[in-house]
Amino acid sequence: MIVANDYKNISRKRHIAYIVTSDSNIFKPLKGKTEIAKNIISCLENTLR
Repeated sequence: MIVANDYKNISRKRHIAYIVTSDSNIFKPLKGKTEIAKNIISCLENTLR
């Protein structure tokens, strides 16, 4: 899993990131630290099952 973001899309009020899985699946743009964190956890849980 790779969490990718562009420094231009990060500020105090905004953070956009993308998750790329080992099978080259790319998640929709994730907006905000909470959404990013929840999706990282979900992805890890699915991988560990």
